[in-house]
Amino acid sequence: MIRSRLLGGLSLVLAAALVIWPAWFNGQPFFFTDTSAYIRGTDAGIEKITGISTQWSVPQSISPTGAVSRETAAETNEPLPASSATIVSAPTRLPDVVLAGRSVYYGALLYIGYVAGDFWLTALLQGLVVAAIAAMLLKSQGLLRPKHFSLTITLLCLTPASLYASFLMPDIFGGVTVAAGTALLLGSAPAQRPATVLWFLLLTAALLMHSSNVVLCTTIWAIAALACVLTRWRPESLRGFVLVPLALLVALSGEAAFSAGVRHFLGDAPVRPPFLMARVIGDGTGEKYLRSACPTNSFTVCHFLDRLPLTADEFLWLEDPRRGVFSVSDVATRRALANEQARFVLATVANDPLGQIKASLRNSYAQLIALSASGFNYWDGDKPNYAVKLPRETWVSMQESRAFRGQIPVSTLTFITVVTTTVGAFYLLLMLVFTMLQHRPLRPALRLALLVTAGVLANAIICGSMSTPHNRYQARVAWLIPLVALIVDLDTRREWWERAFSLFRSSRK
Repeated sequence: MIRSRLLGGLSLVLAAALVIWPAWFNGQPFFFTDTSAYIRGTDAGIEKITGISTQWSVPQSISPTGAVSRETAAETNEPLPASSATIVSAPTRLPDVVLAGRSVYYGALLYIGYVAGDFWLTALLQGLVVAAIAAMLLKSQGLLRPKHFSLTITLLCLTPASLYASFLMPDIFGGVTVAAGTALLLGSAPAQRPATVLWFLLLTAALLMHSSNVVLCTTIWAIAALACVLTRWRPESLRGFVLVPLALLVALSGEAAFSAGVRHFLGDAPVRPPFLMARVIGDGTGEKYLRSACPTNSFTVCHFLDRLPLTADEFLWLEDPRRGVFSVSDVATRRALANEQARFVLATVANDPLGQIKASLRNSYAQLIALSASGFNYWDGDKPNYAVKLPRETWVSMQESRAFRGQIPVSTLTFITVVTTTVGAFYLLLMLVFTMLQHRPLRPALRLALLVTAGVLANAIICGSMSTPHNRYQARVAWLIPLVALIVDLDTRREWWERAFSLFRSSRK
């Protein structure tokens, strides 16, 4: 027993190392422009409490104004300077305002990875999570065999799972949310109770890593509950319908604890960027409402009417003081914009409900098909930002990476992602049609695949409706489609072999 567990553990570690092959190929895990914000937030808290500082404890600022993110510039075709950035070091201090949504818990994972050795531990742990999910899903269907596990890991290496496990952002935990939430809701036998505990821990960790996962998990729970009401499906155990809300409660408590800590040290709670306000303004429906209602209403956003139209990303993150809104405003204005968001969005929808529905559907579709891996080559316009956001050692290492030199084969990786996702989706559709035509009950593996697929679709709707469609928002969960398609295929093959063996035995009698 001990020997088999050791071999199983070694297999998982080896699988994790294989899954993060893009990081090995690149020469380091991949960064994003927001990576530094996650780790600096955690580092600042640790320094405040313990006095321990690292290279990340020295904040830096960039001199040129008017900077926008790579994703914003790609949407607006606005070039950014490739050089002329001025690095300014300053004494360590906590920021004047903390933005909610950048999880201190994911920052802790980055911090541990940095202390342990240049973030490799972070990537390896994320790869380990992906490998564990593959093994546990196979085991839940009675398919965990060495050859099946090897085949599954090989497939995952050809999907975005390998890229996002190598990515120093919490995106991979979107897929973890869908997989773990689905596994819990489908229920398990009492003999599989250790697996249930592990699924619960994985889900709770994923929910703590990013607030968007809370919305996604809640939606999956609602879909499963609706399926129970409208169909004859009943899970093997109802404990998942209790454990998922419990995980959500832990995540919300974790966020509340973070807010309380910020309020204790800074005197004010974190500010959550008004994503929904930015989204409806970017859709045009918000601008339409403002032009008809301002200045008679009391909305703070009316003060920025002369800067519209703006895309959602421009509204939030554009740092040009003549055109930007949220990022260039003072703390009081940011809080006012965040506090009036719900009232403003409801008024916008009431003013043009059909227009907003059309815009949301259009954005959701755009998000669903956004699967490009182009972001894994560092864009020239982001390099000045990295130069001032990263410590010198990390910046030097980044310049030696393949992503910095544009040598990651993103076109090939995008093609493989589109093919594996599309083939997996069509295969699942064919299996569902085949099952319905034969008037047969859904096998557990196909039920798993359908609920996972619903989660992937829900992710597109949530991200498309609440934020700007970006490739990484959908690609981070798209790897689940070929994964569950393979599990259904392996399960179906087993059924065919069982039928063939049964027919053979009958013929001999």
